Amino acid sequence: MKKVIITIVLFGFIITGCKTDTENPDFIKNQIMEYKIQVENLNEKIFELEKKLDDNGQSKEAIKVEAEIVESTNFEQFIDVSAVVDADLNSLISPQMNGQITKIYVKEGQFVSKGQTLAKLNDEVLLKNLAQLETSLLLADTLYEKQKKLWEDKVISEVEYLRSKNQKETIEKNIDVIKSQIRLSTITAPFSGIVDRIFGKEGEIGVPGKTLIQLVNLNKMIATADVSEKYLPSIKVGDEVSISFKTYPDLNIESKVYQIGNVIDPNNRTFRIKVMFDNIDSKIKPNMLSVIRFQNFQTNNAIVVPTNILTEDIDGWYLYTIENKDGKDFAAKKYVKIGNSNENQTVIESGLKEGDKVITKGFNLLKNGMEVKIQ
Repeated sequence: MKKVIITIVLFGFIITGCKTDTENPDFIKNQIMEYKIQVENLNEKIFELEKKLDDNGQSKEAIKVEAEIVESTNFEQFIDVSAVVDADLNSLISPQMNGQITKIYVKEGQFVSKGQTLAKLNDEVLLKNLAQLETSLLLADTLYEKQKKLWEDKVISEVEYLRSKNQKETIEKNIDVIKSQIRLSTITAPFSGIVDRIFGKEGEIGVPGKTLIQLVNLNKMIATADVSEKYLPSIKVGDEVSISFKTYPDLNIESKVYQIGNVIDPNNRTFRIKVMFDNIDSKIKPNMLSVIRFQNFQTNNAIVVPTNILTEDIDGWYLYTIENKDGKDFAAKKYVKIGNSNENQTVIESGLKEGDKVITKGFNLLKNGMEVKIQ
């Protein structure tokens, strides 16, 4: 019997030892004490916060804010579009006939005048052909004059006379063709400018369509941009624009739109505009990136507020104005309908009127009805 009791007692000790700490009475008492201390600390913090509120749950201390009076003003909205610059006169010059390049008369970076000889193709065969044709023409002329006299004297038939005349005129036309080919063997500058690059070498074969010399004139430049079709009603030829360049942050060029594309690109729904401008000191180079800024919207009588004071919730856009009651200023939440905006201003189409005071600083600390103090 004693053995059974001892076994039961031991089994009880084992079960008691298997209990987790969270079930231990001492552990539970300690936890209760800790939670009571935390509750006491939270109650003290709540009490301190409640002392700052009045009976209506509003702050007893007015929130310091800054405000400005709403007035009608001029408003402009501008659109920036990326553009690529090219020279108005920028040509890749190639021969107009096949031939060996016998001489290149210019160097890269050299300024040349319109009509100046740039290069020469071998025209030796053409000159020989010309000499041969000119000799043949002398004989043909002599025969023609004699045949003409005989025909006039009715010694020969008209057919014989016409045959000699045709032979003479054919040789004359062939001479004109040869002379044209000889002229084409001399490559000249189509306009005054700078030889930017020379692609061929003396002794190589010049081929029509294969660039020999790149000639560029930097006096007039063209900025070309692709603009979204939604701005088509906003742009017309003659509109003033400004052009800026990342390479020259301090350079801003004023010019006008001189061409608007007549086709909408179906791939990106854009149309093309071109702006021509004078290249001051030849700073701007072909293929340089730029930004064209044009006016998209303008009005002389708009209610405008700083964009950063506007906030949106499920009911729409709102801001805070100041309302005075019993000599005190309070924040009033106003929902507004917004219109066009630029970098830092937005037009208010409805919800505000001239004379209203909008809060411009401290608005992020406010709720509707809070007392405020204008700094």
